[in-house]
Amino acid sequence: MNGRLCLLWTKQDFVDYYADAESCAPVSWYFHNMRTRFDTIDWAPGDAAPQGSFAPPAYCLGRTSAVA
Repeated sequence: MNGRLCLLWTKQDFVDYYADAESCAPVSWYFHNMRTRFDTIDWAPGDAAPQGSFAPPAYCLGRTSAVA
């Protein structure tokens, strides 16, 4: 997957999870119902997004404030 040797797990026809065969770092997820795949660009174990760093765009329905 993405040029990397991976281990693959499938959870009840819901998601396929790909992990790097050497480091076990996440590489990709494929969600069956949505028919879409999400790839990992960078993986930094223990890192987290800063608090309040994401706010949905103004055009999103039900927008109230930044996620805390």
